Amino acid sequence: MKHFIYLSLFFLLTTFFGFHKSAFAVEFSLYGDVQFRSSEYEDSFVLGPLHIIADQEISDTTSVTMDLAFEEHEGDFETHLERFYLKKTFAEHLNFTLGRFQKTLGFWRHNFHHGSLSQDTISRPFFLESEEIEEGVFPAHLIGMLFGYESQKATLQLALSNSSGMDTQVIAAAEDTTQMVSLNTRDPSSDKTFVTRATYRIAGPLELGIFAMLNEIVEIGEDPDVTMVKYGEKLFEQKVFGIDANFFSKTFYAFGEFYQMNFKDNQDVNASIINYYPPRDEPYKAIAYYLQLGYRITNKFTLAARRESLDFDEGGTFFDIQGIVPETRNLLALNYRIEDSNVLRFEVRQEKRDNQESETIYGLQWFFYLL
Repeated sequence: MKHFIYLSLFFLLTTFFGFHKSAFAVEFSLYGDVQFRSSEYEDSFVLGPLHIIADQEISDTTSVTMDLAFEEHEGDFETHLERFYLKKTFAEHLNFTLGRFQKTLGFWRHNFHHGSLSQDTISRPFFLESEEIEEGVFPAHLIGMLFGYESQKATLQLALSNSSGMDTQVIAAAEDTTQMVSLNTRDPSSDKTFVTRATYRIAGPLELGIFAMLNEIVEIGEDPDVTMVKYGEKLFEQKVFGIDANFFSKTFYAFGEFYQMNFKDNQDVNASIINYYPPRDEPYKAIAYYLQLGYRITNKFTLAARRESLDFDEGGTFFDIQGIVPETRNLLALNYRIEDSNVLRFEVRQEKRDNQESETIYGLQWFFYLL
């Protein structure tokens, strides 16, 4: 009922703005998709998230972006804010952003959002998924400020944002897990997340990038008797370093990213939970990468292939507490651009998780973006 009220209010405001253009001139766009997914365990039609976007200039140098998503989660439709930020341009190449955004860490997040028509595959690399998908190992959305410099030759982004959070009071047994979330409105920690990325275009089609992130995952559960640490205290310290590269020609492209992650666990853990997820005494590491190749057969057809992998040593508490295991995926995709506003994508993907049988998943997606 609550989501119906929000949706009704949204459309009432949209109608109001539409009939009073002398006062406001807000333009909305819309994107979404429908899929058919087939594997050994399911054959299902799937409604993807429906996004409503407002991307509006409010002055000659300032703009506002809002991305509101309606999607199904565990049998219920939910409403959540994907992006909301204000952006100010100071010079031809300089800008400042404040709000909730996804742009800084690596090539994919800088160039492909959930609604990108230029993405040739149905899926994104699994370790770059958003927190809502429960597979991502980095905070997908930052809530804070971003300074950016972008020219045809080089780019630089510097971001300062809220920490990430985990609620460990839901853990009552060894099989229980929790997940990392972005903190939209309240960061109980005085420490903040720092992210930076710089790129340089060596030649016309070739660009190289380097990036880093210092992130703390803090406790957001409020009951000190059942949480791993007290509210606002650090659970994990995450350091990420990586490189990315992309090459685009008229008929061929290649791009990829490599991540090295270092983790350090808080050793002062509540004795009632330590038996489920004991902290690791020494720092531990993980690596992740993907490489995607594409060939444009015609103006309408593109063939793409990708390999992606996440690997780490056994006993990494950060991964165990989220139920994440080492995994490798290989996929092949065919993208057909029906029109400028919609595409048809076919994807076959093989997933191999540690100590599990490999699974092959077939997907057919009709994606649209109404500009």
